[in-house]
Amino acid sequence: MTYICTKIKHINGRCMTDTEIGQYLTRIHVEDPVSVDLSSLRKLQWAHMQTIAFENLDIIQGIPLSLNRDDLFRKIVLNGRGGVCAELNGLFNWLLESLGYDVTSYLSRIISEQNMYPLRSHRLMGVHFEDRTWLTDVGFYFEHHRQPILLQDGVSQYDGIHRYFLQKECIHGWIMRHEREDRKWHAELSFTEEPQLDVDFVAPLYYSQYHPLSPTNKCLKGSIYAGEEMHLIKGNEYTKTYHGKTVFRETELSEEDVEKIFKTILKIG
Repeated sequence: MTYICTKIKHINGRCMTDTEIGQYLTRIHVEDPVSVDLSSLRKLQWAHMQTIAFENLDIIQGIPLSLNRDDLFRKIVLNGRGGVCAELNGLFNWLLESLGYDVTSYLSRIISEQNMYPLRSHRLMGVHFEDRTWLTDVGFYFEHHRQPILLQDGVSQYDGIHRYFLQKECIHGWIMRHEREDRKWHAELSFTEEPQLDVDFVAPLYYSQYHPLSPTNKCLKGSIYAGEEMHLIKGNEYTKTYHGKTVFRETELSEEDVEKIFKTILKIG
């Protein structure tokens, strides 16, 4: 059963003003106005993923993060920064609510080969059209679905680069699996459908910033999509992928080299 609650946006807070919506769309290079339909959702998600980077600069520099909507808007839209998943998807959720989409946020686990049952720490969203729900996500550090994925059990779905597959399971709820050349149907994340408010992500964000088991506070990270490519920074290592396959890697970069990549490729600085 899919839980849909149209009152969530009123609990979360005010909608963006028309001016703020225009500024956001300009930031992601999308022309205003935008229709409330699946085609526009695809356009918004992909535009966002190619213009706003995942980055944890504030965490590494010891600057506390805020999920206050005005703070997120100032940081990401007005100041040209990126953010981690709770920030990016929190802001994107606000945009979708403000445009009139029926959207529900979910709290998910990012699954690794080493840990199938990590803490729930990742935000993703379900957008509802009639009797169907589409999953959208603009805050993943690694290669992830580049267009909304239909919430449907047992169907392989193609995003133009990779295939994704959703299945129901008793503990995880929904599991999303990702097929790549080097990983056949790798379990990527899992979630259940209880609606989450903005405030529900404060604790996961605190975990990401400060907990010793958090993978987000160990070293500098940044990533952004560029057509069929993806660019990733981890510590002093830079990787470029094409269709999910590594085509270039440079290690032991200097601080100046890393700063240059953040400015010229991730467009942060």
